[in-house]
Amino acid sequence: MLPGIEPRISVKFTILVVLAVCAIFGTSVSVHGQTELCGRQPALPVSDGAYNIQNNEFNSYAHECIRVDGPTFTVTESEITSGAPGGYPSIYKGCHWGTCTSNSSLPVQVSTLRRLKSDWNTTQPESGDYVVAYDIWFNTTPTADGRPDGAELMIWLKSTKGIPPAGSKVDSVKIGGTTYDVWSQRRNNWNYIAYVRSTPTASVRDLDLKAFIQDATERDYIRNDWYLISVEAGFELWHGGMGLATNAFSVRVENNLSSAPVKIWWPKENAVLTGVQPFKARLAKVALSSYRMYWSVDGGELNPMSDNDTDWDHKEAAVNFSSWTWRGSGDRYGPFQVTFTAKDLSGVIVRQQTIKVYVAK
Repeated sequence: MLPGIEPRISVKFTILVVLAVCAIFGTSVSVHGQTELCGRQPALPVSDGAYNIQNNEFNSYAHECIRVDGPTFTVTESEITSGAPGGYPSIYKGCHWGTCTSNSSLPVQVSTLRRLKSDWNTTQPESGDYVVAYDIWFNTTPTADGRPDGAELMIWLKSTKGIPPAGSKVDSVKIGGTTYDVWSQRRNNWNYIAYVRSTPTASVRDLDLKAFIQDATERDYIRNDWYLISVEAGFELWHGGMGLATNAFSVRVENNLSSAPVKIWWPKENAVLTGVQPFKARLAKVALSSYRMYWSVDGGELNPMSDNDTDWDHKEAAVNFSSWTWRGSGDRYGPFQVTFTAKDLSGVIVRQQTIKVYVAK
C-alpha cells in the first residue's frame, strides 16, 4: 500500500458513514463549507438569517438529500417515487410552520402590502418528474404554528410529464405579459389557487408576486384582512429530481406602513401632565392588527401599547407620571422627549414620532 492512501480512504469512509446516519435520522452535516440535509430536518438559516433553506420531505420516507452552499442548494439524491409530491426542497422568507426568518417584513396584512417582487434562477435537469414553483401562504391571523389556514397560492414555472395542480382549471389570465392557466380548489378550511405558466422557464427576474395576489383576491380566494405569512420557492419532487438547483433567489417586500403618518391624540406637544394619563396614538388609515406600537421616554426602553376601540380605533397605554422627577425646572419637571414607535409584525421599525412634554410638580 502506498503512503498516504489509507488516511484518504478513512476520511472518505467516515464522511460516507456520517451522511448515511444523517439520511436515516434526518439530521445535517457540514462538509467543506457545504451542508448536506437529508430527510425531515429543521430549516437552515442562510444569508445572515434573511432566508431559510429546507429539505421539506413531507410525503415520503425515501432517501432524499440536498446540498446547501450559502444561499443556494442542489438536490443531490432522490429516490422518491410516490407519484405525488414527496418533498418540496425550497428556500423561503417569512414563517414556515412557525419557523421564521429574521427582519423579513412578514407577516404583512394583505391590505397593507405595497410591493412584492422576486428573482429566481434555477437549474432543471431533463430527467425526473417535478414541478418548479413558488408556494405563497396566507393565514387569517399574524401567526401560524402549523399549516396556514387562509390560502395557498402557487406559481408554477415548469412541470414535467403533464403533472397537474390540485383542483380544476377555471380560467386563463395574463400577468406581466405572460399567460397563466388558473387552477383552484376550495377546501374545508383553506383555499388553493395555482397559476401555471404557459411557457416554462428556468428563471424569472423582478416577478410581480403582488399581481398574482391581487388576482386571487379578486377571485375571492384571499381576503384583504388575511396575512401573507411566507414566500417559498422550490421543487415538488414526484419522481427523482436529482440535479434540480436554486442558483439565486431573492424576495423584496414593502408595506405601506412607512407612508402612514403617526397620529398622536394624547399627550399634545408641550402638555403638562400629572397622575396617570393615557398615551393614545395610531398610524393613520391602517388597521391596528397590521402593526405594533410602543412608547419610550428620552430614548429609553420601548413600552408596548395595546389596541383600543374606545371613541376611535387606536393604540393606548396608561402611564403613571408620579415618578418622572429626574429633571426639575421651576414649577415642573422636564422637558421629556416621548417617542412613539410603530413596528411591522416582523419587528422592523416603520415610523417614529417624538413630542416634548412636562410633568407638574
